[in-house]
Amino acid sequence: MILPRGDTRLPTSICWIWTRTRSRNSKRSRRNSSNGGARQWRLDFVNTPTTFSGTALAEVWPPSPMQEGILYHAALDDEGPDIYLIQQLLLVDGPMDAQRFRKSWETLLGRHAALRACFHRRKSGEMVQLIPREVKLPWTEHDLSGLSEEDVEAEVGKLAEQERAKRFDVAKPPLLRLMLIRLAPEKHCLVTTSHHLVMDGWSRALLESELLDIYAAGGTASGLRAAGSYRDYLAWLHEQDKEAARAAWQAELAGAERAALALPERVKKAPGPRTREVVRYSPEFTSALAGFARRHGLTLNTLVQGAWGVVLARLARRRDVVFGAVVSGRPPEVPGVEQVVGLFINTVPVRVRLDGGQPVLRMLTELQERQSALISHQHLGLQEIQKLPGASFDTIVSFENYVDPAAKAGADRALRLSLKEFHQSAPYSILLGIMPGESLQTDIEYQPELLDARTAEDALHGLARVLERMIAEPEAPVGRLDVVDDAGREQVVERWNDTGAANGAPSAVDLFRRQVDRQPDATAVTAGDRAWSYAELDRWSGRLARILVERGVRRGDRVGVVLERSAEVPAAWLGVWKAGAVFVPVDPGYPADRVAFLLADSAVAAVVCSAETADAVPPGHQRVLAEDAGDGDVALVPVGADDLAYVMYTSGSTGTPKGVAISHGGVAALAGDPGWDVHAGDAVLMHAPHTFDASLYDLWVPLVSGARVMITEPGVVDAARLAAHVADGLTAVNFTAGHFRALVQESPESFAGLREVAAGGDVVPPDVVARVRQACPRLRVRHTYGPTETTLCVTWKAIEPGDETGPVLPIGRPMPGRRLYVLDVFLRPLPPGVAGDLYIGGAGVAHGYLGRAALTAERFVADPSRPGERMYRTGDLAYWTDEGELVFAGRADDQVKIRGHRVEPGEVEAVLTGQPGVDQAVVVARDGRLIGYVVSGGDVDPARLRDQVARVLPEYLVPAEVIVLAALPVTANGKVDREALPDPDFGERVSGREPRTEVERALCTLFAEVLGLDRVGVDDSFFEIGGDSIHSVKLAARATRAGMPFSVVEVFEHRTPAGLATIVDPDGVPAAEPAEPASDADLVGLGRDEIEEFESEFDDVRQ
Repeated sequence: MILPRGDTRLPTSICWIWTRTRSRNSKRSRRNSSNGGARQWRLDFVNTPTTFSGTALAEVWPPSPMQEGILYHAALDDEGPDIYLIQQLLLVDGPMDAQRFRKSWETLLGRHAALRACFHRRKSGEMVQLIPREVKLPWTEHDLSGLSEEDVEAEVGKLAEQERAKRFDVAKPPLLRLMLIRLAPEKHCLVTTSHHLVMDGWSRALLESELLDIYAAGGTASGLRAAGSYRDYLAWLHEQDKEAARAAWQAELAGAERAALALPERVKKAPGPRTREVVRYSPEFTSALAGFARRHGLTLNTLVQGAWGVVLARLARRRDVVFGAVVSGRPPEVPGVEQVVGLFINTVPVRVRLDGGQPVLRMLTELQERQSALISHQHLGLQEIQKLPGASFDTIVSFENYVDPAAKAGADRALRLSLKEFHQSAPYSILLGIMPGESLQTDIEYQPELLDARTAEDALHGLARVLERMIAEPEAPVGRLDVVDDAGREQVVERWNDTGAANGAPSAVDLFRRQVDRQPDATAVTAGDRAWSYAELDRWSGRLARILVERGVRRGDRVGVVLERSAEVPAAWLGVWKAGAVFVPVDPGYPADRVAFLLADSAVAAVVCSAETADAVPPGHQRVLAEDAGDGDVALVPVGADDLAYVMYTSGSTGTPKGVAISHGGVAALAGDPGWDVHAGDAVLMHAPHTFDASLYDLWVPLVSGARVMITEPGVVDAARLAAHVADGLTAVNFTAGHFRALVQESPESFAGLREVAAGGDVVPPDVVARVRQACPRLRVRHTYGPTETTLCVTWKAIEPGDETGPVLPIGRPMPGRRLYVLDVFLRPLPPGVAGDLYIGGAGVAHGYLGRAALTAERFVADPSRPGERMYRTGDLAYWTDEGELVFAGRADDQVKIRGHRVEPGEVEAVLTGQPGVDQAVVVARDGRLIGYVVSGGDVDPARLRDQVARVLPEYLVPAEVIVLAALPVTANGKVDREALPDPDFGERVSGREPRTEVERALCTLFAEVLGLDRVGVDDSFFEIGGDSIHSVKLAARATRAGMPFSVVEVFEHRTPAGLATIVDPDGVPAAEPAEPASDADLVGLGRDEIEEFESEFDDVRQ
């Protein structure tokens, strides 16, 4: 702050004038408001010279809205790189008098008051900018003329970088630094480093033009007309109708959503300097763009903005996108505004709405019309605009339409300026700069921790590609604009999907019968101490097929199968297929209403069950007992590859489960793929329920390969059970990602002896793979991916022993016969590195959803690259790597994964909403658990709600917690704000009874550790306080290590610490270690403040 004679206070006269003026104008504002006037108050001193004799302070101004926004963001991060620092390196050619050049800059500093501004906050909290009469010009000089060209380049870069590393203190003027570097006798480099608070791009061009004139005049401005003042603009700004502007922007942005970029999750990096990529267009292409714009009455800016909207729509997976645009902000109503130095620019939202069928030219025309209508409202500050719904954005476009300084250097000037480098930052993910000229230049600045160079380059080339297509086919539909060129399209659509043909067998029954012929006496299935050969399984299933045919089951009929996990399952599956029927698996443990619905919805002709599960079959259905198949056989009913093999039900978003109808050809293509590397002599574990598509791998990969199916007993496979199966000859197993992760975290050595473990259904973290491979270096890990609608698996990545893995684990390449596409909202392919919607075509794609024609048409759509074929819209997001592998990038909708099951929260929401007293319900996934939130007009009991849901839905669909809210939080657009929903507190369910024995105490401690709770009571049920099957695996493993071995099955049986304590040997529990005796000696006297300060040092360690 510049004050006379070292005074550190704002002069009393200034304070008095400021306060008096504010008070007077506040009254005037209230008076205008009461009269319905829209004029805003303004500071009188803005229009009145405030000359104070005897002071160094010339004027006091309020900040502009843009300056206020910059000051706010700069204050948020006052330690990192200065995000509002601007630097340009100008080459100065010609004979230079360095002293006169410096004097010319001092003249500029005295001529333009805005260059001398600094910023202070008053005690009231208001920010003001102070204009001192004089400031010293920060000026340094360096002489590099004696260095080699290579060394000069390096040293200039180093000096410029050092300048960029210095932050400006906005309270100390001027916010400008100059460095003159001598490169040769008649060649210099001027490094100008400034803060965005005091100038914009137009101002820089103006300063450079005036600099040359002043230098030519000997360092004086006597030949120039008087400079205008930035305060005139501030006066105009305060007179504008903000309410009208706010209403205009609100109308423009109505219904828009935040256009968050759909960028793939990058490897975590520390924030670093922004990176810049540049693409220059040829003079011919630049001329063609300008000519197109001119012919159609468009500005070049509109053309670029429309094209960028198309590119951004691809990145953001939206048809309606919002980005920021920098506008000059120089109102023609202010006299001489084009000759004033200061920060006039503003950043305003640009909304581009894309209709795939609309002609390109019409889209551009409408965009320009809307932008033109908003010009008179562009004065409203960005901070004000962003308070409106839909105004947020994370990418901005800056169209630099001011004069190039090189063009201003006429022949009569001794010096010539040309731009060497330009650096600027902004608090946005992407900054797109457009510099017109003979060769239009586009550059993109981005944060490298959020975006990689490949994606940034693709965005720039995509912009050029879209512009090229726009001017070539202005009447073409917007949806046909591609960001990928022909070579890129060939790569991602054809070459990376060229993985060979799928197994061509018509059905898995044919493949199984080949193994029966090859090795009839080989063991096909084991369950406990019982075993069945291939021939025995073939005969058993044949007898079952005979009974089904005798009971009237015909080819294409659907047959329900209500069985526990047992040897009857593969026999029933084969028997149904041999009868030419369609297998419909139903879990007998489901609530009775759900069992009844599934059997009724699929219209089964018969139900295969066992004596133990017969009671689960509702009355009115024809029962067939799997164990009473009797003697005899039936001629195999022929089926084709397109005939239905099974209908498997999954969660439905409308509240009704949907039946996925899969063909025999799809099953054969999956099971018969030689890439599984399963052969005679191998053993594969069947532990998945037959109602879960993972059972396809468990059963049919081994049975068509001559291997053995090992059927595990009921319950979840824990580390001890897995090790026991390996000892019995198990060689391969398939787990859900969550199950695999839990086993590896608790007991990675339990996989020792296996040749392969496959894991899928969700993301498998690379560190989990590294942990199991460290314990079992000879183990192959196969990362798989595939929805139920595409027959379990469509991609895999096999990580062989010795293979290196990166920080992100891909889901691999397409399996033979499958085609995977990463597409934008208009079904156009996206380049590598850009996340988009994942579609699947080829072998294994389902016929659709049983009896749900509308839903089938919505999710199974025409394949644009294969006329006459269909592809499945997965709802998953993915992106291609440069190596042609796919990486899973999350969901495009609300569907979640719970213990390997794809769950539609809508199904659970529908059941909750149907309960008495519930008005609204929302269900989300938190930490692998479903959490329900309900709004009720009366009193509802959350525990009772869970019980009611459990009577209707399977266990994995029952929310772990139901939370009653007074109202659901909503976004500015009125949608439920799922991020704002409170986290569940399972600790509220904890009972009060304390443990009485060491065993109970140890078990309570284990429960709390596994579930992340502060404490657990001895009577608390593991599954009532947040536990599930995956947590039970962790609990059993930790208990075993603590000397209290019990199985996962026993966790389900006994549930509480008190219950488990009854089966734990108390002699195996280690006694609690005695606490160290406390010392009475005061070594260091600490106050509470010091203790808290020291404790805060460890916050990072605790987190």
